[in-house]
Amino acid sequence: MKCCTKKIQTIIAGHFGLGPDLFGPLKTLSKFLICMAMAAIGLRTNLFSLVKNGRAALLVSLICWLGVTVLTLIWQAILGIW
Repeated sequence: MKCCTKKIQTIIAGHFGLGPDLFGPLKTLSKFLICMAMAAIGLRTNLFSLVKNGRAALLVSLICWLGVTVLTLIWQAILGIW
């Protein structure tokens, strides 16, 4: 999918007369903006309210996270990676 995305970006940039040297700064800018958005969301989160009202959702997410972690480690052991 990344390959196709890069081709589309190049075609669009070429259509508007932009060179490939512009992609580096735009990539850095996009990472910065994502970090800023995530920080803004995190700073506005009330953890006490989240734990109080969302215990079931937090428990399900913890179980899913642990399941994915365990299965990944087992799969890596089977493949001899870990």
